[in-house]
Amino acid sequence: MITRFDIGSAGDAARYHDKSFTQDGAGRADNYYLDERAAAHWEGRGADLLGVANQAVTREDFVDALEGRVRNPVTGERQDLAENSKGDSRRAGMDLTIAPAKSVSIVALVGQDERVVQAHLAANTRAMGWLEENAAVVRVRVDGVVTHKQAGNLLYATVMHETDRTNGPQLHNHNVVAAVVFDA
Repeated sequence: MITRFDIGSAGDAARYHDKSFTQDGAGRADNYYLDERAAAHWEGRGADLLGVANQAVTREDFVDALEGRVRNPVTGERQDLAENSKGDSRRAGMDLTIAPAKSVSIVALVGQDERVVQAHLAANTRAMGWLEENAAVVRVRVDGVVTHKQAGNLLYATVMHETDRTNGPQLHNHNVVAAVVFDA
């Protein structure tokens, strides 16, 4: 199953990072899924283009990406990709959470079957790849006329978690997609 949660602002992005991707909030109700395997890393063709694929997600880079600022891989400088966007009403990104059926989580986690965990990770990668190929759209404005075209790339932070909010077994990946794409 895939569920979607919109991240509306930079402030939301910072709060989301702090509760979901760090140990800083240990003990808070929202920080239910941190363990040694819950390390977020960058994925997608956008991450490849920026030279950050599979690198750990830092708070600064996470917030910047959701604000539309990314580090240019050649110059190292931050580039604002959202300066011509909707301003404060711009959506920062979205969290696409991919989770298998509860029975799969039980086999993988309670039954300690690493093959099922690996199959889930492969399914997450495949689903995100399909979305990247078919749903990553860039809005292009030429002489006041807006058109949309497939971009074929996404920049997203992904992290796997093994429990739900009640500490029950629930294998799932959060894939936080920044609302930026590369367009030549």
